[in-house]
Amino acid sequence: MDENFVAKLVDVGSEVAFDEGHVLVEPGIPVNGVFLVLQGLLAIHGPDGEDERGPGQVVGEWEKLDGSEDVRVTALTEVRLIAVDRASYEAALTG
Repeated sequence: MDENFVAKLVDVGSEVAFDEGHVLVEPGIPVNGVFLVLQGLLAIHGPDGEDERGPGQVVGEWEKLDGSEDVRVTALTEVRLIAVDRASYEAALTG
């Protein structure tokens, strides 16, 4: 991921931390944004299977976290993330 883009997300987002096992996203419960992983690993369980995301990767860019898909995101380890609302994420993408 481009360093300038990461810097934009850090500027507009909020840093959050969760313990191993914490569920960030539950199926059917909407989340309006994305998470940039700074440290740790997240598991994404969705209709298309299971995936992991680590440092420098984004959760919510491809997965629908708006409650329209059965997506669950769980911390596999202690994690540090940048939480960014959808509008700010899209603004960072475009400029």
